[in-house]
Amino acid sequence: MDLGFSVATYIVLALSILYILNILYQWNKGNVKNFPPGPWALPLIGNLHIMGLKKQHFTYLELAKKYGPVFSVQMGTNKIVVLAGYETVKDALVNYAEEFGGRGKTRIFQNMDKDFGLAHSRGENWKVMRRFTLTTLRDFGMGKSPVEESIIEECSYLIKGFESLKGKPFDNRMMINAAVANIIVSLLIGHRMDYEDQQFKRLLSLTSENIKLLGSLTVGIYNIFPFLGFLPGDHKTIEKNVEEMCEFVTKTFIKHLKNLDENDQRSFIDAFLVRQKELAKKYGPVFSVQMGTNKIVVLAGYETVKDALVNYAEEFGGRGKTRIFQNMDKNFGLAHSRGENWKVMRRFTLTTLRDFGMGKSPVEESIIEECSYLIKGFESLKGKPFDNRMMINAAVANIIVSVLLGHRMDYEDQQFKRLLSLISENVKLLGSLTVAIYNIFPFLGFLPGDHKTIVKNVEEMCEFVTKTFIKHLKNLDENDQRSFIDAFLVRQKEEAGNPHSYFHNENLTRLVRNLFSAGMETTSSTLRWGLLLMMKYPAIQEKVQQEISTVVGLAQPTYSHRGQMPYTNAVIHEIQRFADLAPISVPHETTRDVTFRGYFIPKETYIIPLLSSVLRDKTQFEKPDEFYPNHFLDSHGHFVKKDAFMPFSAGRRVCAGENFARMELFIFFASLLQKFTFRFPPEIRDSDLMPDVGFTNTPKQHRICAFPRF
Repeated sequence: MDLGFSVATYIVLALSILYILNILYQWNKGNVKNFPPGPWALPLIGNLHIMGLKKQHFTYLELAKKYGPVFSVQMGTNKIVVLAGYETVKDALVNYAEEFGGRGKTRIFQNMDKDFGLAHSRGENWKVMRRFTLTTLRDFGMGKSPVEESIIEECSYLIKGFESLKGKPFDNRMMINAAVANIIVSLLIGHRMDYEDQQFKRLLSLTSENIKLLGSLTVGIYNIFPFLGFLPGDHKTIEKNVEEMCEFVTKTFIKHLKNLDENDQRSFIDAFLVRQKELAKKYGPVFSVQMGTNKIVVLAGYETVKDALVNYAEEFGGRGKTRIFQNMDKNFGLAHSRGENWKVMRRFTLTTLRDFGMGKSPVEESIIEECSYLIKGFESLKGKPFDNRMMINAAVANIIVSVLLGHRMDYEDQQFKRLLSLISENVKLLGSLTVAIYNIFPFLGFLPGDHKTIVKNVEEMCEFVTKTFIKHLKNLDENDQRSFIDAFLVRQKEEAGNPHSYFHNENLTRLVRNLFSAGMETTSSTLRWGLLLMMKYPAIQEKVQQEISTVVGLAQPTYSHRGQMPYTNAVIHEIQRFADLAPISVPHETTRDVTFRGYFIPKETYIIPLLSSVLRDKTQFEKPDEFYPNHFLDSHGHFVKKDAFMPFSAGRRVCAGENFARMELFIFFASLLQKFTFRFPPEIRDSDLMPDVGFTNTPKQHRICAFPRF
């Protein structure tokens, strides 16, 4: 035992000596001939012991007196050259502009902007962004009369603010910050913001806080020793503030995108979005982008997307690898699975849904029954304003629930409400900035973020599914299959002796979760968009109601009425087109090397079929950016099918529940418009139709009034 202890001690000692020698070797290796002089650096910490981290420039000024206008210091393991004095700084930045023109790597700035934007980006990205920024600012009047007029106008607001205080003592920081910020704000978003606007005050507060924290001791240490980033500190507060600011910017540019007029650019954001659109025109309908280290091919426009997904269905029929989706379903189920597992699950799903009446009378009866519950729910509110999200989610979810479980669930069932809440939360979080970053840089998965909440929510849903199918298994009658779960369990028993069977519990759990989530979210969001659009365009709502009265009267609308109601059918199609629920679709992947439209695309390339560009293709729709039901009507008022109508995607990966959704949308929409007239609450005059931030384009939270028609 003593000998063993002695050997272990010597090994540790030897490794420690080798480690120290390696550090010293690396230290000396970094020495460059004729490198600027500077104070002696200690191992690991460098010159940290002599620096005033809160006011570094004072230390640098003192060192310049001793070592001259060009000297070096060492911060941790990083060598830094400091330039001091007018002649030296001018010589470097002007006469050696190219050589000294890079952007230094500072960890906190890298975390804040991810090397994007302008201030902290590098290389070609910086050149392009700087060129665009300077050109656009000049176009909007930088250094000219328009901006001068804006400054003068803002002065008047600031002066009024000062005057209102009547000589009393006050802190001028927030007011001056707001006034100065409004000059650039008016350029960025096309209008100034009121000094009392809570969102504006919050943004100013975040900016001020970050500026202060960037000079803190903990951030200084983090920049020198980034491996300490897991510890709590101001660097985490800064990143959280930046994310909040970015969320505001994202919501703002989505709003601008909805109302974008390429011929009337009123802000910096408009100019950027127009330039973004020009990329597709510049590079054509097939182009590539790079997200982190991943090459992505984007397909734009009806002809291109149809060609890829239909004519090259096999080659473009794979499912793109997205880290968050892989974490959610472990490559099981249907929505995000691949290869043979996907083929078997899709075949089983389509067959079983048809057996349970998809597109036929049994499901139609279930939808009509659910309509009656939804109508009762609306009636109970007696025209008072309410948020329709949870009720519509529950009604739509119950259609797929009745197939999956064999029965509907009550709207007030706490388990049901919890499941609906988890799905809605995940749809929203899947569109968040932190999840997008995680998908690009999955090695950051250990950090806290929305990706962890999503996976936690999925596991809670899967736990419910597991408990449910265990219950079904106990009461399973192979000769009386009453639900999708029963059908799966029977198939599982039939293949019990096959070690390679795909009918295992993990696939059942993920498959049911996929169908539950997809069966609720897209159709319910479309219905909510429909009612919102009817409130915004009351003349269209009235015309739909007239057609329902003429064709159906007081009878229950059925799917067979669709052919007799061309205008209502056109309105529903236009709701789907205009809502543009899945603008970038669910990602695809090439299953083999393919040459497509003259471009070579390797196997396993991540593909984005830009469905938004199909549904808003100017060659297919007369007024692509407007809500215009005539897109689906001919000159005689007859319904017209459009090949470019692809809200369910196309090809091998087309939505498995498309027929379900079509029937649900028609019966729910026609039944609700038959019974109610929908209006905005008295205090609301209009809606800007800006979608909420999320994986899909869902309506923002709003309230409606449902007034019984008779």
